[in-house]
Amino acid sequence: DGVSRVAGGAELPIRRSRGQAPRPLRLPAACVRPVLAAGGHLKNTFALASGRDAFISHHIGDLDEYSAHAAFRGDIALYEQLFGISPRVIAHDLHPDYESTRYAIARARREGLETLAVQHHHAHVASCMAEHGLSEPVIGVAFDGSGYGGDGTVWGGEFLVGDARAVRRAAHLRTVPLPGGEQAVKEPWRMAVSHLLDAGEAIDGMAPGPGSGGARELRLIGRMIEQGVNAPLTSSAGRLFDAIAALAGLRMRMSFEGQAAMELESLAA
Repeated sequence: DGVSRVAGGAELPIRRSRGQAPRPLRLPAACVRPVLAAGGHLKNTFALASGRDAFISHHIGDLDEYSAHAAFRGDIALYEQLFGISPRVIAHDLHPDYESTRYAIARARREGLETLAVQHHHAHVASCMAEHGLSEPVIGVAFDGSGYGGDGTVWGGEFLVGDARAVRRAAHLRTVPLPGGEQAVKEPWRMAVSHLLDAGEAIDGMAPGPGSGGARELRLIGRMIEQGVNAPLTSSAGRLFDAIAALAGLRMRMSFEGQAAMELESLAA
């Protein structure tokens, strides 16, 4: 199902699905060649574009789920048949391990198609521009959980200046370590430790909340951060919200993506 909320008295679509997809979006600039945009790994949607029309798919889901991955492949074929569009270019995320990226590269090699890698947060800004019919330069603010950055860090709190063709990273949230990589996404207390240490606070006397790591695990995470072992830097706004949720005692471990931030928002409201 599609999901919307009301903000400032106006409808704000969050997930465009039944009742909306695949109604085309009119693009501010025409595609010279037919394009398939493969989308991201989480909360995937793909799009087919020809001329000034972009046909955006319904919500597919997270591509690490087998059923979603099968639907992703099957629905791309269905949309191409339905709209009579055979892509000559496949646009994909910069992240090499996204299932959508792997699909794009493998198919392009197999069928002799051109590929175009797009930085995750540039895609966010460009899609917002397309939604509102903008083509002039903009300041794009892209806050999310994570995205493959152009400098080897994990982006997610970016201020980008430019247009759909190119952007420069003008500013970003302060980077902090992501201890344990993906594990820190599932366990917000790790980001709480990271932000405390970055702020110059000691964690020796930290009283872990229920569900967080014990004293031994706290020390281990502290050493990982200090030594830079399996602790890539991130500017993610999502991980900042996770840290605040853990520090407030709301959520130490998550059972689904975005849970800590959602509970924090609910409490704040």
